[in-house]
Formats: sequence, structure tokens, C-alpha cells
Amino acid sequence: DAVFTIHSDIINERIVCPVIIEKPYIRETVTSVGILNDEEKSITEAVVIPSFADDGDSRLSVAFGTTGMGLLKDVLQYISDYPFDCLEQQSVKIMPLVLFGDKVNDFDSDKKIDNVSKTVKAFFKKLAKLQHSDGGFGYWEESRDSHVFVSMRIGALWAMASEAGYSESDLAINKKMLAEYLQNKSAEMKDVCDEEKLEICHVISCLGVNADEDFLNKLYSKEDISVTALSLIGLTTSDAQLAAKCAERIKTYIRPTARGVDISVFENDVVSPYERIIAGFDKLCRLSRTLELFVKVNSADEMIGKMLFTLLENQKCGYWKDLSTTSIVLNAVAKVIKIYNLENKKLSAEVLLDSKKIAAGKFDADNADIVNVVMDKEKLKSYAKDKQLPLEIIKNGKGSLLYSASLTYALPEEMQSSRDEGIGINVNVYDDATGAEITDNEFVTELETDKVYRMEVNVMSTFDRNYLALRLPIPSGAEIVDVDTTSGNNEEFRFVTRKELYDNEAHIFWDDFVKGRSVVSLRFRTVRRGVFPTPPVSAECMYESEVFGRANGGIFTIK
Repeated sequence: DAVFTIHSDIINERIVCPVIIEKPYIRETVTSVGILNDEEKSITEAVVIPSFADDGDSRLSVAFGTTGMGLLKDVLQYISDYPFDCLEQQSVKIMPLVLFGDKVNDFDSDKKIDNVSKTVKAFFKKLAKLQHSDGGFGYWEESRDSHVFVSMRIGALWAMASEAGYSESDLAINKKMLAEYLQNKSAEMKDVCDEEKLEICHVISCLGVNADEDFLNKLYSKEDISVTALSLIGLTTSDAQLAAKCAERIKTYIRPTARGVDISVFENDVVSPYERIIAGFDKLCRLSRTLELFVKVNSADEMIGKMLFTLLENQKCGYWKDLSTTSIVLNAVAKVIKIYNLENKKLSAEVLLDSKKIAAGKFDADNADIVNVVMDKEKLKSYAKDKQLPLEIIKNGKGSLLYSASLTYALPEEMQSSRDEGIGINVNVYDDATGAEITDNEFVTELETDKVYRMEVNVMSTFDRNYLALRLPIPSGAEIVDVDTTSGNNEEFRFVTRKELYDNEAHIFWDDFVKGRSVVSLRFRTVRRGVFPTPPVSAECMYESEVFGRANGGIFTIK
């Protein structure tokens, strides 16, 4: 408890305020999403509730409806909870508000937004103050140099907001200067692939600048043009016939499967990691661009449903690959959702877990709200653990039903083992006064209250990395004193771009991490007694989510 005592000639009071310390969990999420088309009546997914979940903390959430918003519950949660905050990432976090407006509040969430429109306008007002004299935007708020990738993302967000009905006065940035900046950067780029050039041209056209149709037609006439380039030509051109020709030509490359499409055609387009960061050249991003084109050319094309199904099939953890990829896919999915909203639907649906009804809903032209049900650990207590349970989604009536089912569970400390997927992490804790190392005993590290300790973290990579982020959590019963970085054993200077300090963790960022080792030293003071499960120190390349590393998780006891 925190005790406040007041003594004076007028009043003498003692106020006792309980201090709530929440136990932090590391959670994993498994997600399945899908569509029940007009002729389909039901589908069954398999759910296994794990017995190993820390404190039995498991949660099953199911969202379904006719608008497609039911597909996006975990996507929106992932975007909202993303821990880092460069300008591009801030833009992605505001993107659902732009695309879906007040509907983002349809889900059960502690982060309800009272006035979505006001929040969007305030964000663009903030961006206007951060726009550089050359018209571009920096990677971080305090960056002095403009970054073409971030500027493209903000330009695309401006176009989405304009399409959503916001006026130019609402969107306070200078779009003319931004378009000119992107045009200048495009002219400076030499020896780049067609897709990268076209991606910038597409954003410029979204800002209201007419595309160079001769340039687009010249690219279209190439025999070895990629599917992604064709998609971007079709999206950028104002010539409806050229856009339609691009879509028809793409159909000769993409092979439909029973419910989706074969996306192996996109794997032939090999580009450098930096080009992938700039233009989003992940195969899911490429498919998303193609989906956008087909929606633009012919919203009734049957390939749209197949491409949507393939994107949904690749959303396994509640999002697509990383934040940047998720934002590009989300924009394409939002365009499809608008198509589904125009359908004439009248249907009902129910969801059964192990033959027990857990949710039901009715949908028609006057009621298109999503149904969202969350089964927390108390509601899941009566269900068998470590056994496949059928999750049935049953539909009656006319129209398509879209659903998303996610199982989230907390990992116990002993399962939070270290991983090296391109980034090595080594952590040691020392008594700051004596220099003595504090060793753990089976994931439990014992500390003493009112002392300063030093956490020394070695970050290692055998390759040069771009946009590396390091998270350093400390026990909730401690507070950060300071953070120091050194250059490690590499002779080349490795510049730490940014440091962020929070109540119980620190974030360190490198725009360019030169191969070798960097050492980060964090000092913290123990201030509260207790037992504190603490997430592992982790690092990831923000635009290459497959490159990451983490140390062991564990428990700190402060005596």
C-alpha cells in the first residue's frame, strides 16, 4: 500500500491507497479465419486448450458477421498493441480509424476511442508540424532527414483519409510538397526495380498528381514484367482500359486453387532486403496489390474471393508477418469488406464449442453488426484440456459469413526459452556496487530491495541488419536508473538511433546494425518486495520479422 499522511492545523488525515502490480505474461496466439460462402452451411475448426498455460490463463475469442470486420479483431489488437513508435508505425496505428471509423469500437476493448474523427484530425495536425522543408517526413519524430519509405506511408494514409471523406483542411499536411518530395526522390533513384519505382508513382497519383501514362504503357509492354508491376500499373493509371488489360494479363499468371490462389508466382520476384522495406515486396504485399486492382477493375470478379481467402489463410497469429505487411494487407482487405457490405444478406449464425452453443447472431440490411464472444479462463474451466474440441460455425440464410477464431494462452517461464533466429541475445545481471554477478536458479533470480543492479545485454549478429529494435524488460518491482550503450567488439561505429525509457522496460533502436556485437548496459533500482515474472529480453528486425532473438524468460524475487 501507498500511505499518504497529512498533518496541519486544519486537517490531519491518513490516506491508504493500494498499489496494484499486475503480473506480466508472455502470450502466444493461434488464429484461424475464413468465409462461409452463399452455398456453404457450416465449417468446423479444431481447438486444443493447453493445460500448460501459466495460471491457466487461456482465452478463446470468436468474432463473426457479414461485414468482414469479424476477420480483423486480432489484427486491430496487434496494431494497437505494437510496442514501437516511429512515424511509420504511428501512421499504421491510426490507419484502422481511417479505414473503419467508429466501427473500430465494435470489439470488446479497453481502448475505446470517444471521437474517432477528432483523433484522426489531431494526428494529421501533429504530422503537419513534423513535415520537413523538403516536403518529406523523418523516420522518428525528431529525425532531421526525410525518409522516403515513411513519406510514402504517410502519403498513402492521406489518400485513405481523403477517400474516407476527410477534407484537405482536416488533413493538415502539405500534400503538394509531399508529392514533390516523392517525385524528386523517384527521379534520383537509379538502377532500381520496376516495382519500387511504380510504388512511389502509385502514392504520388493518390496525392492527386496525374501519372505519366507513357511511362506506364512502356512498362506494360515489357515481356518479362512481374505480376506486382502489372498490379501497380493498373492501380496507378487513370486509363480504365489499361487497368483492365493488366488484370486480364495477371489472370494468365495466377493459378486458382479450390478456394484460393497459388501465390508461388510472387516468389520469383527476388529483391534486396532494403527494397522489400521500401516497397513492401513480401509475397503477401504483392498479392494485396493484385487484390486491390481486381476490386478496382471488376468488384464482381470471382478471383477476389479466392485472393481474400489466400490472404486470410496466411494470417495465422492474428496478423500478417509484421506491422508493415499487415498494414498493406489490411488496406486491401478493407476494400473487399466494402464490397461485402453491398451484398443483399439475410442470415443467422451460431457458434458451438464441443457441441455447446457459445454465441449466436442475426444479420440483415438493418443489422450488420459483428458478434464477438470471449471465453476467458473461467468459462473454459469446464472444457477438456489437451484434447481436440470441435468449434462449429453454422450459417442459415442467404449471404456470406466471415469469421475469426483465436486461442491465446500464457506461456510459463520455463517455456520462454532463448531463441537465436539471426540475432543472438546474452544477458547477465550484476550488483552495481560490487560487480558480483547475480546467477539464477532454475529461472529464478533473487535480488535485494533498495539496491542498484546492472543488466548487461550483448546483442550479436553475423550479418548487417536494418531497423533493429531491442526490448529490455525489468521486474515490475524495480525502476530504471539509466541506460548506456557501447560499440562492442566491432571497429565500425554502430550508432544507436533512439532510446526510450518506460516504467518497466527500455527500448533501443538501430537503423543500421553493423555485424558484430553491441553491448547495452541498463541500471535499475529495486524498490518493492515481491515475486515478479519478467518477459525475456528480445530483439527483432522490425521489417523482417523472421529475424529475431530472445533470452530466457524468468522470475525475479525481490526480498
